[in-house]
Amino acid sequence: MQTAFLHPRRPGRCFSFLLALLSLLTGPRLAAQAVKVAVAANAQFVTEALRKAFKAETGTDLEPIVSSSGKLTAQIRSGAPFEVFLSADTKYPDELHKAGFAAEAPK
Repeated sequence: MQTAFLHPRRPGRCFSFLLALLSLLTGPRLAAQAVKVAVAANAQFVTEALRKAFKAETGTDLEPIVSSSGKLTAQIRSGAPFEVFLSADTKYPDELHKAGFAAEAPK
């Protein structure tokens, strides 16, 4: 699992970064396997555009699961199979990383 941080003041730049990050993180996958992305409600504004762009670039679907950062964090701690966690609040991704639930520090 990897965490990512959306910067709300730079949506275009952040979108490009997220698309590249998702492409790198998922590596070669079967097209039938959707990438499960935990999306905090405060970051859902980018979900549809990211889903379409990722599908066009990789042929793989994104499966966004939208909820509050706190609920998603609890689900991840309980073993929810998300590959990426998008949140505008770095508190939760930082907590998950410190607790060993992320492969790398949030970006």
